[in-house]
Amino acid sequence: MKKEEILNLVKATRIDRTLFGLSALLIPIAYNPIYKLDLILFCICCVLLYSFFGIHNAKQDKDHNLPGYTNLVLIFFVILSFLIALFNKSILTAVILYLFLGFFYNTVSRKILLLDSTILSMTHYLLPILFCCYFLDIEFMFSMKIAIYFFIVSLFYMPLKNIRGSAEDKKRGYKSLTTLYPNGAQITFFLMDISFVLMTISYFIFDLEIIYLFCLLIIYLFERIMKYLEFKGEKILLAKIFRAVDIFFCSAFVLSKTTNFVVGVLSFLFSFTTFYFVARYMRIKGYITISYLLSSIKEFLMWEIDYFNTALLFFLSNKQMAKKWHNGKI
Repeated sequence: MKKEEILNLVKATRIDRTLFGLSALLIPIAYNPIYKLDLILFCICCVLLYSFFGIHNAKQDKDHNLPGYTNLVLIFFVILSFLIALFNKSILTAVILYLFLGFFYNTVSRKILLLDSTILSMTHYLLPILFCCYFLDIEFMFSMKIAIYFFIVSLFYMPLKNIRGSAEDKKRGYKSLTTLYPNGAQITFFLMDISFVLMTISYFIFDLEIIYLFCLLIIYLFERIMKYLEFKGEKILLAKIFRAVDIFFCSAFVLSKTTNFVVGVLSFLFSFTTFYFVARYMRIKGYITISYLLSSIKEFLMWEIDYFNTALLFFLSNKQMAKKWHNGKI
């Protein structure tokens, strides 16, 4: 095996998406930090299946130069998942559900508007939280409450994942807001704004600590930065920040509820890892220099001022003047 082939396989697993699901698993554990064998086996199956579908997706879309033995790796992941699942009927049920939804995602869902985001919200939030709550003997109604809440919140911001590869997705015939509508990016960020409102409501619904509100301010700042990056056309960096913010949201929730040291450290490490990927990408691209950062901050602030003034004029019902201001004519 060549080192480059192994590296491409690791990249194809899309570990950042795997961290989505693992971060969601920590949410019920924050309420009941008991380390049961069933729960550990379920987590291992999740990692194997997330990796399986990451590679399968990359193979289908030809995102990476994968080695000839890729199919053998895929078969190994599935067989190992089933062997582990044989220890528990509930885990076996979860594996079958994940396989069905995963294949449905890779073959059908991306050709139907917003269905791909719905499937991802199910496989990375709804199902892991529900099964984790079941293994931890958390009360059923509360399990449904927290699982459905995270499913709905993620449902509104998950379309952001499609902004990065909208041009390639259009060629493949995939249906998303950015491939179907000229203002698809604006619609996507409007949905993100709705999800942020829902994130704020959770402070009252789940009786969270004040640290959660502080984390929400950071999330809001990153949301503004993502809008700015979309305006500049920096879609790869935008996608990486989006994944980091997604996991940071889970970490904020977990750190606000847990008193368990191990759970807190794991949640922090998941979030730190994704932000490390962001910083690494920025370093490779030469973005982490004092002069570049200072000029970017200045440009971002000017963009924010222009954005605020445009919005203010628009809401004052002077739409014509707002357009002129935004185009720099006044």
